[in-house]
Amino acid sequence: MKRTAIALLLATGTALLTAATPSPPDLILTDAKIWTANPHQPVAEAVATQGERIIAIGRSAEILALAGPRTRVLSLKGKLVTPGFIDAAVQLIEGGMHLYQFHVGAAKNPVELRARVRDYAATLAPGRWIIATDWDDRNWPQKKQPTHETLDDITGDHPTVIVTLDGRLAVANALALRLAGIAKGLALPPDSGLYRDNKGEPTGLLIGSAIQLVERVIPPPCPEEVEDFVRAALRHAAENGLTGALDLTAATQYARTYRKLAEQGELTLRVTRQMTLKPRAGAAVPAFASGWDIAPLDPLRRIQAALTGRKMNVEDALRAYTYGGAWAVGEDTEKGTLEPGKLADFVVLSEDILNLPADRIAAAQVLRTIVGGHVVYDRSTGYQPNPAPSI
Repeated sequence: MKRTAIALLLATGTALLTAATPSPPDLILTDAKIWTANPHQPVAEAVATQGERIIAIGRSAEILALAGPRTRVLSLKGKLVTPGFIDAAVQLIEGGMHLYQFHVGAAKNPVELRARVRDYAATLAPGRWIIATDWDDRNWPQKKQPTHETLDDITGDHPTVIVTLDGRLAVANALALRLAGIAKGLALPPDSGLYRDNKGEPTGLLIGSAIQLVERVIPPPCPEEVEDFVRAALRHAAENGLTGALDLTAATQYARTYRKLAEQGELTLRVTRQMTLKPRAGAAVPAFASGWDIAPLDPLRRIQAALTGRKMNVEDALRAYTYGGAWAVGEDTEKGTLEPGKLADFVVLSEDILNLPADRIAAAQVLRTIVGGHVVYDRSTGYQPNPAPSI
């Protein structure tokens, strides 16, 4: 979009910036405290969007004067608005897979474990694997470790493996053992980690390298499963105020998944594939890269940690999670700051984190996430997939 911007300095210190546009805005956010990450206009009260783009930003009265009969107006009652968060390194497929996977959590005994597995198995199509990687066995009674017999009668035709949080211990059902070739006659070193009973039969309890015997026969996810993983990741990203990310796992086969979801209006995150990045000239701009799912996808917690650990100030930390992320993916001319002509990607927060004590920032909540002028997450109504950005 060709931008022709004018600035009218106002008594409040804000400015009205507008882009030439022939029709009224689709959306106006007003009565807000807007931190723009734009050094030429650091703060504003309202912003107007049309299509995917910002068309004006400034004082509430002037932005409201642009409204037409079909303009949606959201009064934010002084809440803080910032550019949408952009994470410079995530593993979207893996993160979504772990969100979508079955969770046994803190099942403390075989009875609780069986109940959770049985309920989950009833929801699956025939033959689907049951995989959990969050079994917390720290409070598990040591004399009652689970075996394949704990699982066999409730898992039916579902191969099953349940792994502890730290990955050191697992239990598999008889079907998973059979698919992995684990049987009485299997010759393995004594320290292989395969537990056997007094007759030499595998019990299903696995430790260390023995877990890999089962993991290697788990089939790769089918396209429908990958779509479900991405949907789970998109929801999680929107709930945390993320509007863009560099996906380290977005290989060619996954690009097709993203494209399909975009065509269906479900892609609520601007996903940049690592293979499309080009070298940047000049000094690097600080950016945050969570590495999710290795670390939590939680921008506010990471901003708090930057203030208390790295001794950054809050504006520098916010800039690293907005403009810095856009710079890292080579798209800082399109996003990362709030100004006319740029993409209308915002996050609305429950607290003014610019003026909160550092140790309270992580407790703030994402109230709304807006991508391309569409509200894709509202804390009061939940996740709202909409016609969303192209990839």
